[in-house]
Amino acid sequence: LRHGNNPCLSWQAEGVTVAQDQAGNIKPVKTHKLKTVSRIDGIVALIMALATANKEQNLVYNERGIIMI
Repeated sequence: LRHGNNPCLSWQAEGVTVAQDQAGNIKPVKTHKLKTVSRIDGIVALIMALATANKEQNLVYNERGIIMI
């Protein structure tokens, strides 16, 4: 992910990795769970925003356009 060298996101990206659970779900997790100073909230929010934006590409408005009244 490119984030324009945002210092907060760079710091959070250093402390995040991905893990797969028994059901096969892939999720972001802290690299060092014992470090209470590490945060990954911004990275998780960015992932969620990108997933939402990707889903919105299939909206009906993309096919028919926005109806103005």
